[in-house]
Amino acid sequence: LKLDFNRYTETQTLDGLKKLNLNNNFDGPPLTIVRDFISYNAWKEFGVAASRTAFAEVSVNQEYLGIYALVEQVDGGFLKRNFSEPYGDLYKPEQISGSLEYRGPNISDYPDIGHKWPDESDHSSLLHALEVLHTGQTGDIAQVFDLESILSYLAGNVALGIFDYYPITGHNYYLYEEQPGRFSMLPWDMNGSLEVGNPHICSPTEGYLSRKLLEEPALHARYFELLSGFLNSAGSVEQLIARLNHAQSLIGSEFPPEVFEGLRHEIMMRDDWLRSEIEVTSACL
Repeated sequence: LKLDFNRYTETQTLDGLKKLNLNNNFDGPPLTIVRDFISYNAWKEFGVAASRTAFAEVSVNQEYLGIYALVEQVDGGFLKRNFSEPYGDLYKPEQISGSLEYRGPNISDYPDIGHKWPDESDHSSLLHALEVLHTGQTGDIAQVFDLESILSYLAGNVALGIFDYYPITGHNYYLYEEQPGRFSMLPWDMNGSLEVGNPHICSPTEGYLSRKLLEEPALHARYFELLSGFLNSAGSVEQLIARLNHAQSLIGSEFPPEVFEGLRHEIMMRDDWLRSEIEVTSACL
């Protein structure tokens, strides 16, 4: 469910928010709303701009629908809260445009590019960035994409066990023009996170942009540094389980205790699997 507070009254907000997302427990891994809660908080603790989350008891016309994850919308307001000088265009690409492969010089060549903010744009910065990605070397790409933010996005998704992300499915990310002509990559959609065995350590090589970056030895090494850093800080077993315990203290009465125990086991198993993968993986390409 998406709550759109300014749908009919343009200036209306709720505590400064124009929209909120209510995510339910879709037919996937158990406790997806808790996975949202844990993983978005891990991103923020790692220093990445990510949505704030909470839990909500939801009723519609006096009918109780259950507990939902309340997830902050990534929009102009989000950018103003997270960046000191919000400047440029915000996109949420989907396939086919989400692969970021060059398809032509006009924005109409990218039907699923998902421009979100501001209301008007000539898209020249994004079109230039995609052309440079197509023709340029790593140094050129670094002028139009913030490589550290992209490597952090890749490392964090792998550490948190999110299969449905840019290199594999070409969506569930935002591109934000944080500096004039230069785009950062922001995370989205954490409800399928923390599963054991996915994605594999070298899954970033499946993406058009990410493969180009990992072909550069220094960036390949930096990706592994960020992955290890995430696992030893915001994405550590201790931190993830602490957030899980906090979630259980808030909504534990709504779910059987064994589902929390099952997620706790997944977190520990995933950490063991990732660390063993890192030990035996010296290079992805």
